[in-house]
Amino acid sequence: MKFSCASLVLFTVSFTSPVVFSWGSKGHEIIGAIASEFLTSNGTEFVRQILPGETLKSVATWADIVKAQKRYKFTRNFHYINTNDNPPKNCSFDDMRDCKDGRCLVGAIAKYTNEFLCSKKTSLLDKGIALKFLVHFIGDLSQPLHVSGREYGGHKTQVKYRGRSVTLHSIFDHHIPKGRIRNFNGSEYHYTDYLVRVIHQEQNKGLHTSWLTSYNVFDQSKLGNSMAAIDFARDSNRLSCTGIWSAYDANPRQDFSYQYYRYGSTLVDRQLAKAGYRLAFWINQLSLMTQDDQYCLSASLRLPILYSVWLGLAIQVMFMLVF
Repeated sequence: MKFSCASLVLFTVSFTSPVVFSWGSKGHEIIGAIASEFLTSNGTEFVRQILPGETLKSVATWADIVKAQKRYKFTRNFHYINTNDNPPKNCSFDDMRDCKDGRCLVGAIAKYTNEFLCSKKTSLLDKGIALKFLVHFIGDLSQPLHVSGREYGGHKTQVKYRGRSVTLHSIFDHHIPKGRIRNFNGSEYHYTDYLVRVIHQEQNKGLHTSWLTSYNVFDQSKLGNSMAAIDFARDSNRLSCTGIWSAYDANPRQDFSYQYYRYGSTLVDRQLAKAGYRLAFWINQLSLMTQDDQYCLSASLRLPILYSVWLGLAIQVMFMLVF
């Protein structure tokens, strides 16, 4: 299990680290609002007890705010994975290659999820901090350029958007989400409601299962990184090959507010929906498994991963039946 500390960069941290921005406040708040729609009764009560007077939406940007504080500077690398791949020719995430020391998203998610394992002695304050980090990091994990090493996730890639020079990364973090809200008459509420309906449509088709994972939230790799988060990271990373970088390479001088925006809008809609659904999945599992003394005992004895995979599948089936 890993408790490594590191740094996430929103501004410049070092010569080898990218300047990283998350989905943007609107994107993260939308993810939190979506997740709240898919919480079970246990999940809703879990959030109410740990974050009294707050919502998943209201805490969604907290991790971005506190990273500048001395106390939380160690979290600055936790918001992304700088994969050593070569998109669009080859996209991949390798645990040993890309997050050996746990100083990345999948390591951070394992760290803060672990705060809830056999957590009767963990203070409510520490649980609240851990949950706030998870709300944000699970959101970050769905942004494909947070799981891409090329040009520091697009931060060093300058493109034209509405006649202005911006980074490719900011296209997905800020410009497309804000554009989508404008497409819904400037209403964040109506855009969120649309994404919730998209999820229900996916459920009716049975396609939403591909958004989840057979691992439970406490499963970890040999390096101590979250196995469920690794599945989600690989899903996001694949999008670097199937569109983001290939569409950029096809015409890097285009104005990205036209044809590329149409492609990006579809991707952003889907990834925000996935993030909200996955966050609900995560919290619903936490709300059940932290009450499960049998699971707590098995984890402490480090039983084979087969048990936890089975339990994860059982909870996933329950989650899908509820919704």
